[in-house]
Amino acid sequence: MIKDLLDFRLPPFVRLNWLNSSAEDKWLEPMQNAAQLWLQLEIRSVSAGLREVTLQEQADLNGFALPAELTAYPLPALDTELLGPPIADPVVIGRTSAVEKFTTLWESSNSVEMGHLLGYPTCCVQHFQDVYQESRLWYAPWAWLQTERERILNYAVETNILLSVLGFKLLPHIPCCPDCSASIELAQAYQGLVQSEQEQVSLEYLQEILTWPTLWSALHGIAEIKTPVFRISMDVAATGQRYQIQKQGQAWPLTGASGIRFPYQLKKSSPVQDTDHCLEEFQNPINHKRLLER
Repeated sequence: MIKDLLDFRLPPFVRLNWLNSSAEDKWLEPMQNAAQLWLQLEIRSVSAGLREVTLQEQADLNGFALPAELTAYPLPALDTELLGPPIADPVVIGRTSAVEKFTTLWESSNSVEMGHLLGYPTCCVQHFQDVYQESRLWYAPWAWLQTERERILNYAVETNILLSVLGFKLLPHIPCCPDCSASIELAQAYQGLVQSEQEQVSLEYLQEILTWPTLWSALHGIAEIKTPVFRISMDVAATGQRYQIQKQGQAWPLTGASGIRFPYQLKKSSPVQDTDHCLEEFQNPINHKRLLER
């Protein structure tokens, strides 16, 4: 699939940059609430029976109260990339019997059975096994490129995982393809777990973020993910050529930055107010030749 992998990997990092101050003022708090809501839904999905366990980063659980029926167990960090982006301090959350079963599978590197316990669709578990297991290409857009270096895609909000590093997603897994029907159905089930008006507001912000036009590109081990509001830089599998995906947008934020290239838009010109004056100017054009003679 990707023919020019380089034999190095940068240390893990993620950087977020706002494209203008008004965007930060408008979106910082809603984005924080949206990411927090997704964590709530991931854990709530276990209590609701959508899946048996969830895998989380220890730091994200600080100050988070688990439901009484669930337990959290820290897992050893593994060298192999089993389920997607590497997690520095992984924690498995679920009922005791499921946690014990998952821990055994984790130690034996059984990614297929772990995927089933995590509630991933069978097609997506197999996709991960086929594409990512031995490839060092854990970041999802690689597979969506297929055999091309650049693709323009327009797909459902439910399967948009380009911003998942910040917790902006409606799925816990890598979909096997942008229009995976099983993944879309699962994402809708997750959204059905919202329990309050405040959570509904955060969900609507999350959905809106996922409708923005987004450009994902990667070169020499660094991925850049651009939206009209912010830009993300992060480590990724290193390649000798640039690869990119344009995710077409269904909406545009009011604070979106202007620009001449995707995913930005040109500012609209202000309408002419003094029509008579403009017409007069057109009727008396500047004589450039005369100006040069001065």
